[in-house]
Amino acid sequence: MSLFSQRLPWHLPPNQLSQLLVEKRQAGRRVLDLTISNPTAALPELYTTTDLLAALTDPAGLRYQPSPRGDLRARQAIAGYYARRGLAVDPEHLVLCASTSEAYSWLFQLLCDPGQRVLFPQPSYPLLAFLGGLSSVEVAPYSLDFDGDRWRIDLASLREQLTPETRAVVLVSPNNPTGSLVHAAEWQELRALGREHRLALIVDEVFGDYRLDPDCDAADPALGSALLWASAKAQVPMWPVPMTMQTFVVLVIGMAYGARLGVATIALYLLEGALGLPVFAGTPEKGLGLAYMTGPTGGYLLGFVAGAWLCGWLAERGFDRSPLRTLAAMSLGHALIFVFGVTWLAQLIGFEKAFATGVVPFWAATIAKTLLGVVTLPLAWKWIGRLK
Repeated sequence: MSLFSQRLPWHLPPNQLSQLLVEKRQAGRRVLDLTISNPTAALPELYTTTDLLAALTDPAGLRYQPSPRGDLRARQAIAGYYARRGLAVDPEHLVLCASTSEAYSWLFQLLCDPGQRVLFPQPSYPLLAFLGGLSSVEVAPYSLDFDGDRWRIDLASLREQLTPETRAVVLVSPNNPTGSLVHAAEWQELRALGREHRLALIVDEVFGDYRLDPDCDAADPALGSALLWASAKAQVPMWPVPMTMQTFVVLVIGMAYGARLGVATIALYLLEGALGLPVFAGTPEKGLGLAYMTGPTGGYLLGFVAGAWLCGWLAERGFDRSPLRTLAAMSLGHALIFVFGVTWLAQLIGFEKAFATGVVPFWAATIAKTLLGVVTLPLAWKWIGRLK
């Protein structure tokens, strides 16, 4: 009789990756093993003995205050992470685990009695089947199919695997190894399936910050600068003066592209203007190149950079997903543009005249463009989500 349980076939040959790792090390090759959970072992050159011992001299590090759900400050930090993405999560509803493997084991045992079934995507992380076996849970695959454009869940395959003993479906988004996401239409189908069959959805988003997917179109600075060019030339009738849509486009680029790429897009637009292209409002009639940029509107052009960065920074923290937060972000972005513009203009004509000519005529248009952003941005994200 074997000393070990019969949940798993224990006499398995080493897998190809393990064999390759041994061969590379025997050949003297330095290998960065990303499966090592201990960072001090994976990258020892980043953690010196002095640094590790210094941490032990801190009295705060010697206090042992265990919590069954994990350290409160860590849970609060995770709740903040989701809050920046527009999701309200109570730290008291979070449980921290030592690893994703431990989390899977806990969930399998929480949801399933011995012999019951969990469905998982194929291809996916091969350890899932072993974790299921260790928990006395049957793990059955459903297919991910590549249609030449992107990976999709084969919902027919998933339904075929359903039995009265099925208790949960594992979703990995982005998936390892395909990098594909669960798309909005698939989410709707899966939620309906879960309600119909009383299934739990186990959603693994461990690679959420590193997603690569054909539908996650990269923001294009050239397209953004072209939109800025067009918005500078198009005038919309407005009281008390006609308006362009330029500041609206500036701030939307910031919120859609993010802080860094938004700033890069505005910088590209300014570079085009500095090189003499007629990309600004009133060009070429009012001048070109640096002569125009150092004139009365120069401060507003600098404000474009600051406003795009601020709105991008706020969007990265979830301020583009709800009307109220979008209102705050767009208002702050417009205000920052005016601060730069009026400060610059005041050096030329004095503050009172700068405010009278550089702010007052445009307040109505600014309110209109801010409200337009409040209406369009959250709706645009929902529409894009339905397309994916």
